[in-house]
Amino acid sequence: MSLLPQGYLDAVVSLEMEIKEGADTKYQTIGTGFICGLHYGEKTEKGGDILRVFTVTNRHVVAGKDVVWVRLNTKGGAAKRYRLQLKDEEGKTWLCHPDGKVDVAVVMTAARMLTAEGIEFTYFPPEQIAMLGQMKDLGIAAGDDIFLLGFPMGMSGVERKYVIARGGIIARIDDEILKEAHGFRIDSAVFPGNSGGPVIVKPTNVSLKGGKAYVIGVVKSYIPYREVAYSLATNPPTPRVEFMENSGLAFVVPMDFVKETADELMKRAGPKAAPPEPKVVNVKEGDEKQEVKAE
Repeated sequence: MSLLPQGYLDAVVSLEMEIKEGADTKYQTIGTGFICGLHYGEKTEKGGDILRVFTVTNRHVVAGKDVVWVRLNTKGGAAKRYRLQLKDEEGKTWLCHPDGKVDVAVVMTAARMLTAEGIEFTYFPPEQIAMLGQMKDLGIAAGDDIFLLGFPMGMSGVERKYVIARGGIIARIDDEILKEAHGFRIDSAVFPGNSGGPVIVKPTNVSLKGGKAYVIGVVKSYIPYREVAYSLATNPPTPRVEFMENSGLAFVVPMDFVKETADELMKRAGPKAAPPEPKVVNVKEGDEKQEVKAE
């Protein structure tokens, strides 16, 4: 039996750009996002908790874009896309973290509308999200196994959305790197398209009560390894070409910064803020058979 709860796959979304080719419209996967729910003290008439639902990704995936399309599966059928209007809506329905060095953006998500549309989705509730303080209490540390969920190199399926799960370990997480870089490092194969995907700790750590697979962060990018080729025809040798490779290490933004961004969005938008009502379109066969541009 898989250690990855299969319902987690339905919380991960493909973020896409619309491309016009004459009379045809195509879509390209540019990154990953995931849906999470957070408490803001709101209650039902019977006293139950009401969650605010957000789609999370990286700042660099949505920065400078007017519109992004989110692709989700329908129950038993092909996927659907819904259109997120970004232009002129920052601070109203979506927001990047106020600190420009923190690569996080959150978007209010119309969960009721998605349910009414027959969308097959779920979200990570607060009890499945581990902030840094809780990670320390649980003993989550360097060497722990993790899952990465997303769409590396834009591979997201054709008629339906299919999430790719990869593995890795926490490579470095300590007070120094958290303070200086606002994040931690993992050892995992991260490629363009993984940006904005969730990092989930495997429930193999003996301190993880109940065997929960906690969401602990958001993939930002891989860390490149650079090597310079020098010309020996000069004295001293001069640099000519720089080669850049994937080092196998990647950077992750902790969930604390997701919560801070959502808190600031709720503050700016106000307590009665409503998520945007997105336009929904069906996915047609062949939409994804194209060159991929991923963030």
